Amino acid sequence: MDTLKILFSGALGGVCVYYIPKLLKKVLYRRRPILIYQFDDNGNDQPLRRIHHSFGRVVDDNDASNKRAWEHTKDRSAPGHATCYGPYTKEIPFRGKYKARFRIKTEGVRNENNPVVVLDVTHGMIRLDGKPVILGLPLVERKILGREFENGKYKDFDVYFEYDGQSLLEFRCAVINPESFSENGARIFFDNVNIFHVIEML
Repeated sequence: MDTLKILFSGALGGVCVYYIPKLLKKVLYRRRPILIYQFDDNGNDQPLRRIHHSFGRVVDDNDASNKRAWEHTKDRSAPGHATCYGPYTKEIPFRGKYKARFRIKTEGVRNENNPVVVLDVTHGMIRLDGKPVILGLPLVERKILGREFENGKYKDFDVYFEYDGQSLLEFRCAVINPESFSENGARIFFDNVNIFHVIEML
C-alpha cells in the first residue's frame, strides 16, 4: 500500500507540476492581450503601429476604449477596400496560435442574416531579392452578420490564426458594399483589435 501511495503521490505531483503552470498561463493570456491596435490611431508617433483607412473618419465616442473610434462612411480617405487595415507588424514575439479580438459597434443595422463586415488576418513576406513586400495574403477571415451586432453597443468578435513568426501581419475590417453603407442611415464604429496568445493544455 505504501508503494501505491508513493506512486500515486508522484503521479499527482507530476500532473500538477506540468498542468498548473499551463492552466495559469491559459487564464492569464485569455484575459490580457499581448498587443492592442487602436483603429482611430494613424500612428504618426509610432509608424510600426500605424493603422490605415480607406473610408471614414475619427469621431468622439465615450463608449470606445480611448474615447475615440473610427467611423465608416461612404467617403473615401484612401484607395483600398478595407475600412481599417494594418499595421504590417512583426511585433508578435514568436510563432504559435493567436486570437485577434475586434471591437465593433453599430447603430441602425437591421437584424438580418446578410453579412455586414468581413474581418480577416493577412500576412506578407519581404523578399530577400529586393522585390517589394508581398502583403494581403489571407490567413483566415470571418463574416459578421447583421443579427450578430447589438444596436448601440460594442461587441467583441474573435478571429483565430496561426503565426509563422516571420511574416508581416495585417488586421483588416472591410464593410460589405462600403460606398453605399451609410446611405441607409446605419452607422458602424471600429474601436480596436486585441491580440491574445492562445495557450493549449497539451
